[in-house]
Amino acid sequence: MKSRLALVLTVCLFGATCDEGPPRHPSSHAKLADPVPTAEPLAEPTARAAPTPLAKPSAGTTVHQDLLALVHLADFYDPGGLFIDFGTAARPKYTMGDWNSGWLGEGREGGATVSTFGKTARLYLPVEAPQAMLLRFRAKAYATGAVIAYVNGKTAGEARVSEAAGFQEIVIPIREELLHPGENAILLRATKTVPVRGKPRSIAIDWLLLEPRPGPDEQRSTPASLVVESIDAGATRKAVVLSPGAAIDWFIEVPTDGLLAFGAAAPSGSPTVSIDVRTDASHVIDRVTATGSWSDRQLSLRSVTGGLARVRFSNDGESDVALSEIRILRPTRKVIAVKEPARNVVVLLIDTLRASKLQAYYPRSRVKTPAMDDFVSQSALFERAQAPENWTKPSVATQRIKLILLDQASLDWGFQMQRWPWPWPREAYAALIRFTQRGKAKVDRECIKRELFS
Repeated sequence: MKSRLALVLTVCLFGATCDEGPPRHPSSHAKLADPVPTAEPLAEPTARAAPTPLAKPSAGTTVHQDLLALVHLADFYDPGGLFIDFGTAARPKYTMGDWNSGWLGEGREGGATVSTFGKTARLYLPVEAPQAMLLRFRAKAYATGAVIAYVNGKTAGEARVSEAAGFQEIVIPIREELLHPGENAILLRATKTVPVRGKPRSIAIDWLLLEPRPGPDEQRSTPASLVVESIDAGATRKAVVLSPGAAIDWFIEVPTDGLLAFGAAAPSGSPTVSIDVRTDASHVIDRVTATGSWSDRQLSLRSVTGGLARVRFSNDGESDVALSEIRILRPTRKVIAVKEPARNVVVLLIDTLRASKLQAYYPRSRVKTPAMDDFVSQSALFERAQAPENWTKPSVATQRIKLILLDQASLDWGFQMQRWPWPWPREAYAALIRFTQRGKAKVDRECIKRELFS
């Protein structure tokens, strides 16, 4: 990058507008967040012990991507099948967001984080090998009727739902011939809706599991949620815990001479962890035996450089295994210092422009944009930005609120000293707001409550 990295954090300041929207869960992943506060959400954060320093990347390398901070983008395979935690940021990647998908956002029902839909809702679920499967989900019906599942355009089955039953487990069998390897389109259609919070809604889903159909003597397992927690194995680290038979996948673009770094430990026993990094053309495989203390390891990704790779960790043992500091490393690049800091920021918004149409992102694009190409050649190009949504309205909402610029040093401080992954947890906002108030900024507290805690 040719200029110092700056990342934009949005907050509600006095004079900005905040429209009420459907309730949303405040965390990037429900299981990663502290319980939603019942009192004043902007209270002082509680004191806590100094965090254990992160393991430093090996000499000459730097962190390219922190996969543990992106756990909501991972595919989590409970021993029974693909598990999706609805009502969290783990859901939109399977629905392509909310726009034109039927989903009406996130909320809470009976203490559970849920995603709701109206008459229909779409899902896109991966399947490695077609077989007879079950679509199983815990849901609450707002109206008594039926829910029908269509798989790749064909009817799979239906189940009756009752408003009086509250949360119930719904199971719809899927025949093998309806599935194919790769992504499968699933449409859920409800027969009845009722007005809820100003919109017609039919069902609120807590979690969903796509699993192989059990044999006649097998019982359906209770799904295990994906939890990031503090694990003490000689040192305290944030880690994701995999139960026996579970697996977790990330899909990444492998940098040149990249490394996969991680730590493994086992609260009990000595389970074996399999690591499989695979592209269409090649793969890297490793196996590690976890013990009672953290064991850090680095795996070269040189043979899969330049492609889109699936990174899979599997617990092949008989006891739980904890994985920490799962990161992609790359060789350190020379940092180009900025002689003079920028005094102004110009935000250019272009609606419905795909990155794949710009040669800066996709050199094979046939679209000619010489002015844009010249601008990019003199600028910093962000290649892993994440839009807040896949449609216009929420994506451009930041133009209606003030902006605070956080430089990379601030983000490093938050991660290394406070152990805050990005996006920062709710407790970070109290410190941020106090900082802005010391600079005599006026804060619209009610707006913040609606945006962060509704």
